[in-house]
Amino acid sequence: RGLQSSTPVEGKTNPQWITQSNVRNSRPFFDEGLDGSGQIVAVADGGLDVDNCYLADTSVERINGPDRWNLNHRKVVRYD
Repeated sequence: RGLQSSTPVEGKTNPQWITQSNVRNSRPFFDEGLDGSGQIVAVADGGLDVDNCYLADTSVERINGPDRWNLNHRKVVRYD
């Protein structure tokens, strides 16, 4: 049995300020408008469930297959 606290643990519930400045409630990247919107990140993985609710996008064509891209997909623009 572990101990449970009813109060949030500092940095675990909202770590943004820790990674951006390590000054409580200071988010200089967000303040400058840098939030990751419009960025593409490459990830090598042993498998990706493109039907997962966090990744799926039913408004566009599925994008599996070599050299297939869909920059309109909300999360996964290419998956081989």
